[in-house]
Amino acid sequence: MVETFQGATVVGLKFSNGAVIAGEERMTYRTFIMSSQAKKVYLINERLGAGTAGLMGDTQNIIRIFREEIRYYETEIKSKMSTKSAAKLLSNILYSYRGFPLYGEFILAGIDDKKPTLVVLDPAGSVLEDEYMAIGTGGPVAIGVLEELYQQNIDEKTAIDLAIRAVKQGVRRDAMSGGSIDYVVISDRGSYEGSVKQI
Repeated sequence: MVETFQGATVVGLKFSNGAVIAGEERMTYRTFIMSSQAKKVYLINERLGAGTAGLMGDTQNIIRIFREEIRYYETEIKSKMSTKSAAKLLSNILYSYRGFPLYGEFILAGIDDKKPTLVVLDPAGSVLEDEYMAIGTGGPVAIGVLEELYQQNIDEKTAIDLAIRAVKQGVRRDAMSGGSIDYVVISDRGSYEGSVKQI
């Protein structure tokens, strides 16, 4: 977990034919809530989604660079970038800043040949693949929900509901997380964004 003053609870998990990433929208600085509409979950393109935790300026900048590098690659090569290649690209971007690190963690989800891939990256660019994961200040609580309830090959609706439940539990125990919950779904039937309003 990246130790910063800006909180986050972001989770990712695979389902039978895709993956979902969900995260809340609160942005804090120390004890001050700066925003309740801070975007932490992104639809990169029709096959890739990302979730971020850490310093907002760093994560926004990395997502911008990441998107443009993928666009450039796909325009020049005239071929779609695989999820594992995209993870390597993001890893290289993060590693290039290791001397003056960017404070951010990332979850990346993608679909290739109808098979989902889910990876987590730390600020130094380490890449780890798993069935489910949680990052941010609320991550330690959210991962407990996933540990207890996650099952392989669950359906899309069950996966979305579980991701939202895990984020909600993280928010309940983490004062630096809160607000509405955004999510992205990447599947072999298409990709889309959604949100759940919190009171």
